Amino acid sequence: TLIMEELGRRVISNNGHVGTIRFIGEISQKPGEWLGVEWDDPTRGKHDGSLNGVRYFLCSHPRGGSFVRANRVSFGVSFCEAVKRRYVRLDEEGIDGDDEMVVSGKVVEIVAGDQVEKRQTQFHNRLEISLSGMEMSSSGSDGEIASLFPNLTAIDLSDNLLSDWLTASNIVKQLPSLSKVVLSGNRLEMPPHPSQLCHCFSHISVLSLNRACLEWQQVMSIGSMIPSLAELHVCYNKIAELHSADDLPELFGCLRTLNLEGNCISKWEHVMELQQLPCLSVLILNSNQLTQVSFQSGDCPFQHLESISMSQNLINSWQSINALSLLPSLRFLRVKQNPVLETEKPFEARQQVIARIPQLESLEGSKVSVKERQLAERYYLKRYANDWVAVEANRRESSGQQSEEFHSIHPMYSTLVKAHGEPQTARQPVVANALKDNLLGITISFPQDPTKMSATKKLPATLTIQKLKGLIQRLCHVDACQQRLTYKEREDGPEYEMEDNMRPLSFYAVKSGNVIVVRW
Repeated sequence: TLIMEELGRRVISNNGHVGTIRFIGEISQKPGEWLGVEWDDPTRGKHDGSLNGVRYFLCSHPRGGSFVRANRVSFGVSFCEAVKRRYVRLDEEGIDGDDEMVVSGKVVEIVAGDQVEKRQTQFHNRLEISLSGMEMSSSGSDGEIASLFPNLTAIDLSDNLLSDWLTASNIVKQLPSLSKVVLSGNRLEMPPHPSQLCHCFSHISVLSLNRACLEWQQVMSIGSMIPSLAELHVCYNKIAELHSADDLPELFGCLRTLNLEGNCISKWEHVMELQQLPCLSVLILNSNQLTQVSFQSGDCPFQHLESISMSQNLINSWQSINALSLLPSLRFLRVKQNPVLETEKPFEARQQVIARIPQLESLEGSKVSVKERQLAERYYLKRYANDWVAVEANRRESSGQQSEEFHSIHPMYSTLVKAHGEPQTARQPVVANALKDNLLGITISFPQDPTKMSATKKLPATLTIQKLKGLIQRLCHVDACQQRLTYKEREDGPEYEMEDNMRPLSFYAVKSGNVIVVRW
């Protein structure tokens, strides 16, 4: 017969489904003891905790529960048993059928002393172990873990049957060198007074608790338990709202990295609550539901934030990208797979983002070089040159409204004009033919050889520099390997290097009417 303290325990069924015990006892018209289990996978269940009109327990899903016999589930194993299953092979145990003795009514296996010493030495020297998916549910006897792994610095306990933070604390407190813990996939019941466990976690600086059905209030409680956290990963939980809290800086005063990927955050105002964190430098918000980024006039937000990842959200305006330029320390950005970028070709979208955020050093994990920034900014100036000229020309006549609208969409434009000079404006006539739309009228000149006449060619914007060199080789009989190409926007303008053979002409923002200069 099970005792009521087993309520809340995590179990795994004989066919591998994990759930939580919500009821122990008899049910109507079914003799004997039953377990009411709420399954992590709601498709495994049959009802919501009620049977024949009688409510036995509550489920978060209408078909997430079922009744099973105790012999149909496993309650898991201890920490040391999990270690044995993962790291000790049967052929290493040195146990023969006769190598056992009875002590106090229990069978005890006898292992050769030299093998025990060798195995203990191996464990003592380990700095990291993984017990992921080992059905572990308890810490075992006090001191048992400490004697095995005195030097352990990182441990992966993900996807086990741990039920509460008290069990987790009993494991962690025995590992004084431990700094990194992975508890993902465990659904841990929060203690009534979380801060009372802080002495057990005082040495932990990195915690992963993904896929654990957490809400933000529970995350706040984690802060009171683990005050020294520098890196926290709580991905794919149920975090939708980040409620305002005056004690947030106190709870996470050391936190530098916060990973909220795969949650349900939809409002930027909730993200703004995180600017209270005094040391936050890396913020990961991939795969949420954010539609915009915005700051109030005069804001100087997230003073120390160097890296932000916002891929796979619902950001739908360039104003949101512009707003990121207000983050004073921002250097690294990931923002792909948002609607605002889907309307552009990938290369052109990258150029736009680089031009709009002047302090950016890396985009989508790729370094932004000085040369790429120059090209991106010139491309950006050309892209909106006609709009800018029209706005400037009409500014006085239209009471400034049109100008304000342009500068709200392109706040960096005037700065870039000062840096690069006014861009050329040449409205091209609309050509119905789609192929002609992508052809550039380019003049190719050979200043080193006066006998070679300049040639004007219609070239696709997608033509790579390598293929262009092949074309030039056929024109002037200069080996492609010896060619050095530059381009200029007008005959008397400055020249810009075209160094990467694999890049298309569009990468260098080459437009119709530009001149490509060939030297060797």
